[in-house]
Amino acid sequence: MRAVDGGKVAGIAQRVRQDAALVSGCVTVAQRGPIRAVLAPVYDALGVPFDPDTVGSVAAAGGPDDPAAVRDALTAGLVGERAADVRDVSTLPVDAGDD
Repeated sequence: MRAVDGGKVAGIAQRVRQDAALVSGCVTVAQRGPIRAVLAPVYDALGVPFDPDTVGSVAAAGGPDDPAAVRDALTAGLVGERAADVRDVSTLPVDAGDD
């Protein structure tokens, strides 16, 4: 998702296998610098042009810079009145996968 004159603030990734599908998302709340620093050498290694100004954030687009406030707004918008199962990804087990 891109903000008007604010760069990309969210993205999604998908992986589909015969028995499962995974869709994940990432939202940049604030502090675009660290993400720019990671993306620049990756794009360079891929031989793809990269413009650091295309990395945006919710805060740079005029929204809150508090991750909890952004999480709560996204949860309310996506889940509505249904029960939400919000998990801290740092507590989930890491699976090396089969790649």
